[in-house]
Amino acid sequence: MSNPILSSNQSSAVVATINESTTKNPWVYNETDRLTVPHALQLLTVQHSSGTAAANSTITFDLPKNGLLQQLWLKLTGGPAPNEFGQNTDDVVVEQMGMVHTLGFLRTISSIRLTASGRIIEKLDQQQILARYADLPVTQRTAVQDALRMAGTADGDAANVVAMPLPFYFSRDQQRYGLLTNFEEPFRVEIQFGSDDDFKIYRNDDTFKNQALEAAATGTVTKAELIGHYRQLDEPQMNEVVSKNYGDGLLSRIVDISKREAPYDIKDSDLPSTGHRTSQVVTRVPLKENEAVRAMYVFVTPTADATDTIRAGAPIELDNIELRFNNTSVINAPASLIRYFGRWGQSTHLGDGVATNLLQRASGAMQYVYKIDFGLATDKGLSNVVAMREISAPELVVTFRRRDTNQGGLKVHVVYDTATFLSTSSSTGRVQLSISS
Repeated sequence: MSNPILSSNQSSAVVATINESTTKNPWVYNETDRLTVPHALQLLTVQHSSGTAAANSTITFDLPKNGLLQQLWLKLTGGPAPNEFGQNTDDVVVEQMGMVHTLGFLRTISSIRLTASGRIIEKLDQQQILARYADLPVTQRTAVQDALRMAGTADGDAANVVAMPLPFYFSRDQQRYGLLTNFEEPFRVEIQFGSDDDFKIYRNDDTFKNQALEAAATGTVTKAELIGHYRQLDEPQMNEVVSKNYGDGLLSRIVDISKREAPYDIKDSDLPSTGHRTSQVVTRVPLKENEAVRAMYVFVTPTADATDTIRAGAPIELDNIELRFNNTSVINAPASLIRYFGRWGQSTHLGDGVATNLLQRASGAMQYVYKIDFGLATDKGLSNVVAMREISAPELVVTFRRRDTNQGGLKVHVVYDTATFLSTSSSTGRVQLSISS
């Protein structure tokens, strides 16, 4: 049977060149590249090795050598919390006071660290964690938001326990960068908790003035554990992994390590006291990072609670974002464009953004984390970086309107994904960061 398209293609130089390349017939059944060796799944609970789960304290977990570690969760147990009848454990009605803070249980965390033999592999503070969460696909982002009770009602006794994903670099591509704990030197996770005020999970409602009610409705974290998602191979397969990955002297991998600028403070006195919903504020932030940057996240947070939707630490909406390199405007666009389409490295077309559903609109926890992606689609691997140390006078200009005169001052946060070489010694399993700029 003759087909005019196939006939014309026979004399096409383009088609001939394509056929000379390595082409793949998608209709040939082949499982060669689709099969994974049999392995075991284990969710392992790790008890802390030192410290306590309390405000202004640090708790430490030593990770067991238990196979390929792909993800970590921090299991937090809090109390008292409202149960399914709108009451707390002391039977005090807290129906209107059982709302969790906008940042949910993330509010309790000051920073998390992954270390190896005392060397910091990656440190993430609260804003860096929030940036990583905002970068997740919409379904995963919503799951994290619900799991951490971000601005959600504490629904039932299960609200006492949450599992908070710890978004270290390896969780972004678990198959490539999961920690091979059997071979690599021991890792440790350190959790730094926030202040006494940050440690209060459930916010109080100003309409309730009864001190006993307020005290009963304010929950705190009472226990912290770590849960590791491990994949375990049998001995021959594990030996193959170690031999092929670490048999050449030094394994160097390019990973995304989060870095950040020091928060830029905007004083309350610098903000308009009248016409705050119409008067624009233009803030110029000098950028001092000198590493190889793959993407940057920009957001602004108030330092004080103003309303139910403007909460301390929760990003607010921006009007415009401008990025200047060498005194030249590289990006100058409405913040809404960056919000909805700025994640170019996650899409091959328009770019992905942070979608808004009803809960997100109420919480304001993630939808105003703006990302500028310098790379191509993620299936291209390491597609592009910006060598910040070679840039003259890098500057970020953010424009916004003050939303409420009671929100206090503001902080501008700039968080980066930096391309960094992570090297592992074949002889000792020693892990360290090497080239980063």
